Amino acid sequence: MRCVSLMLGISVGLAAQGVKPEGGQSESKKPEIRYPDIKKSSDDFWVRSQSGGGEAAPAARLQISSQVRVVLRGTNENRISYHLGQRVRAKTLEEAAQKMTGSASITTSPGVTLITAQGLLSYATLELLVPRQVKTATLEILSRRGGDIEIDNFSGNVQAHTPSGDFQADNVGGSIEATTGGGHIRLGRVGGPVKCYTGAGSITIADAGADVNCQTAGGEIWIKQAGGPLRLSSGGGNILVERTLQSVEAHSMRGAIQVGQARGVVIADTSGGEIRVGSAAGVHAESAAGPVHLTDAVGSLNVSTAMGNILAELLAGGRLQNSSLAAASGDITVTIPSNVAVSVMATNEMGGIPRIVSDFSEVRGRWLNFARPPLAEGAIHGGGPVLLLSGSGIIYLKKTK
Repeated sequence: MRCVSLMLGISVGLAAQGVKPEGGQSESKKPEIRYPDIKKSSDDFWVRSQSGGGEAAPAARLQISSQVRVVLRGTNENRISYHLGQRVRAKTLEEAAQKMTGSASITTSPGVTLITAQGLLSYATLELLVPRQVKTATLEILSRRGGDIEIDNFSGNVQAHTPSGDFQADNVGGSIEATTGGGHIRLGRVGGPVKCYTGAGSITIADAGADVNCQTAGGEIWIKQAGGPLRLSSGGGNILVERTLQSVEAHSMRGAIQVGQARGVVIADTSGGEIRVGSAAGVHAESAAGPVHLTDAVGSLNVSTAMGNILAELLAGGRLQNSSLAAASGDITVTIPSNVAVSVMATNEMGGIPRIVSDFSEVRGRWLNFARPPLAEGAIHGGGPVLLLSGSGIIYLKKTK
């Protein structure tokens, strides 16, 4: 008992002097901070950030391979930099860390810089700052879930692909070639040519400096302004062109086609909508189930409808070339200004006397023979290029000032 009391007294004495007895616990350590790069935001998300970069060689080419949304912006700096941000909702830090296991890396070789983001889920964004000396950027979303691609203020050429996300770009100095399996394509100002495809979404282009070749399997196409020829195709939506400095070729399976102003020839066909063309250098149009309306028509006009009316308003002072308007099941109306000379020949494919309502006394009907349909013809304002009119409905020839 005395020995035990003595040992107890020694321990108490050492503790009073601040000395730990041998075999006791050391001073308490600070708690270990796990996942120091993961923070909690004010809106109750867990956030993880990763950044990096490298020098961009002159005329460099940039390749981006990602599983998530990519945002690329131009910069006046000389370095390519990236920022990978991940945001998740989770109950605990450990749960958030398990969800945010992705990472990004950069590899530079002569002429090529490769940035890769992998192991990521859809709630991450890869942001890039790219200098002007980069001439080409190739972006590819690898995940089947897809991801959006956004590009702004980039001076080079762009090639982009995403399985199902949207593609958006503005202030791109070079060309754009973009494909998406099912997203929308929205382009602002593009200096070079545009080639694009979407499996289901719409296509919108505000200002293309060169030619445009775009196709959608099921959406609409809207071109506000273009400096080059247009080739547009839609499997199920409308096509609208406001203004282009050259020609338009538009094909729609079930939608309407409308062209406001084209300095070149307009070629348009649709299986299930109307066709409207404002001013153009000429029009070749076919509609299976809708009307065709031409305004300020000049040049060569070749228009046919299976089920629909045709209205052609000739441009005052315009130069018409030999043309043909045919409506298998519909009426044809042509308005002719006083300073346009044209020779009209009209036939009724259904047989019988051609039904023509004309403001011009020069146009008269006559019989040819029983083997050929009856004909109405006349030289209006002295005659000029031949305008062939054929159909089963009524043909109207009207004067305009």
